[in-house]
Amino acid sequence: MPEQVREVPPPSGVSRILYRLPIHIYRMGLGRLMGKRFVLLEHRGRVTGYTRWNVLEVIKWDEISQTIRIVSAWGENADWLRNIRAHPEVRINFSGEKFAARAEPLDRLETYEVLLDYAQLHPRSSKELARLLGYRLDGTPEDFASLTARMTVVTLQIRKAD
Repeated sequence: MPEQVREVPPPSGVSRILYRLPIHIYRMGLGRLMGKRFVLLEHRGRVTGYTRWNVLEVIKWDEISQTIRIVSAWGENADWLRNIRAHPEVRINFSGEKFAARAEPLDRLETYEVLLDYAQLHPRSSKELARLLGYRLDGTPEDFASLTARMTVVTLQIRKAD
């Protein structure tokens, strides 16, 4: 069972500014520099309808099915996740290419399976993710998987090139 060592709220203030800096890399047309490790998600605000942007880590890219998996580490509290639940048709910039996509949050079991697979493939990254969220892990896949109740995985199904 992961040990919570500190409470970590979603980024605000200076940390929010730092988290949002990669958006400018994409806006300058340099998204290809981010490779296939990150994706710029363009979505509509659920209340205002205004366009919003977030750069998120890609935890799985399936070239055959043209799907990208991303994770909301703050689970249901993330604004971008609440926005895509209201408006699932999104646009993405992935490795310098722009696409229309449909965002679909996974259920608890699928989230568990995807994050367990991620922990097995990327043990150091999964430990770092847990640390950023305020948890200490013992390094076992089961320990990391117990965090999945706090996270939500989303599939971005690419529709067509722009």
